[in-house]
Amino acid sequence: MSGTLPEWLHDMPLLKLDLSHNNINGSIPKLPLTLNRVDLSHNYILGPVPQNIGDMVPTLEFLSLADSLINDLIPNSLRKIVTLTILDLSKNMLFGNLPQCWGDSREIPPLWVMKFSSNKLSGIIPSSIGHLSELGWLHVNNNSLYGELPLGLRNCTSLIVLDLGENGFSRNIPGWIEGLESLRILRLHMNMFNGKIPSQLCQLLVLRIIDLANNNLERTIPRCFGNLTGMVLDESSRAEFRQNGRLTA
Repeated sequence: MSGTLPEWLHDMPLLKLDLSHNNINGSIPKLPLTLNRVDLSHNYILGPVPQNIGDMVPTLEFLSLADSLINDLIPNSLRKIVTLTILDLSKNMLFGNLPQCWGDSREIPPLWVMKFSSNKLSGIIPSSIGHLSELGWLHVNNNSLYGELPLGLRNCTSLIVLDLGENGFSRNIPGWIEGLESLRILRLHMNMFNGKIPSQLCQLLVLRIIDLANNNLERTIPRCFGNLTGMVLDESSRAEFRQNGRLTA
């Protein structure tokens, strides 16, 4: 399918809209108020994410605009969508900072997956991200983010995948990361972390993949890394390993 999205789309009482993997171009029109799932990924959609998207689709649970040509800032009104569970804006041309708004509302979105990877984002990770206590997947890799990891991130104790690779994060890898007990994939590839590898990483007993390559780390690998039993790949874990590999690609 090619062409632009029609304006009359707004008048249809749709619950789900999936037009992914097509050749659709143009901008995002006004969407039906009733939608709870929108997948427009892998197209050629131009322009911004509507700044009023939180008012446009207030009951949205799934939003994917990945792999397109969307630019401009990430709208703060996303925080108004208190039902939002999966948000994927990866592989676009978004710029500016990550939203600072995740703690500005009494009702926090139950976000489980949040992907902003492969954009042109800059600035720091906002400390308010710590309010997303149900967050399981955070991908901000391949951007121009910098600074040290915010202390608020330690409150995201449901994290399974944390991908911060290909950015400009610096300072030490924080010891509080041991509190992310559900973490299975930790990717800090190609940043500017320095100092020693913290032994607290050895407390991540279900960790399967760790990538600390291309940083400024020094000294030795902690001997307790031998206790990371989650990295022992037996037959029962091969299927899960392959699935996680696909989801992080």
